[in-house]
Amino acid sequence: NIGGNGTLQQSKNLSKRLLNNVKIASCPKTVDNDLGDKEMEDVFFTPGFPSCVNWWNKHLDLINIESLGAYTHDKVLVVQTFGRETGFICAACQGNNEYKEVLVYGIPESGISLDLLEKKIIECLNTNNRCIVIISEGLFEDQLKHNYDLAGQIQFSGGESTSAQFLANYLTKKGVNSRSIIPNTLQRVFVEEVLKYDREVAFTQGYKCMELLDQGCSDFLISLSQKTLNISHLYYDNLPDNYSRKLKDEFISNHMPSFVYNDYL
Repeated sequence: NIGGNGTLQQSKNLSKRLLNNVKIASCPKTVDNDLGDKEMEDVFFTPGFPSCVNWWNKHLDLINIESLGAYTHDKVLVVQTFGRETGFICAACQGNNEYKEVLVYGIPESGISLDLLEKKIIECLNTNNRCIVIISEGLFEDQLKHNYDLAGQIQFSGGESTSAQFLANYLTKKGVNSRSIIPNTLQRVFVEEVLKYDREVAFTQGYKCMELLDQGCSDFLISLSQKTLNISHLYYDNLPDNYSRKLKDEFISNHMPSFVYNDYL
């Protein structure tokens, strides 16, 4: 079963219901990077995340060109990344040195309020006369009108309203003309931006998963361990009920964290 924390919970529930009649394993592959332990030791990263960040930093260059060409009218561009409860992608969008000063972040773990985010945007505008705001899709969850999928989960980028549109509307009403940019599923469907290391980890992870199933193993999560940089498997009995992680505090306080993944890419 391939996916994120919700997929892992589904795998665990299926295992209980099927009473060992079917061998079940869970393979992490989610661009959100929100599956695993907070210290990122047992699950270093989920395949797809580094390539998604690569996609974002490439497209931020294009968004910056749009900002340079349109800032006399669209003062603020509000860009929405994946991330329901966590800001791994948002925080890793660092941009090039030439325009880092115009980037403002809305990361869910920071607990940033709408008023404080507005203040940071105005400060950026006063200094640079333009601003690119990068926010996670779940940032203003309690103020959005949601649609739900068949499993009862919120469809953040497919709801009646979105975080990016909410913020753009709010700023425009305040007299700061803004435009929202929501790439939705495009940020996980790409070819040129896929990193070789990311692909190798995904392949090795899947190959090892099939080996373990063939050996009779079941009820495990396969992952890349940061401790050894080798593929390991964690049994469900050893995992907490909710294996969803969030950004560490030191990443948030640094505003634009330098992820250790870069050392291996």
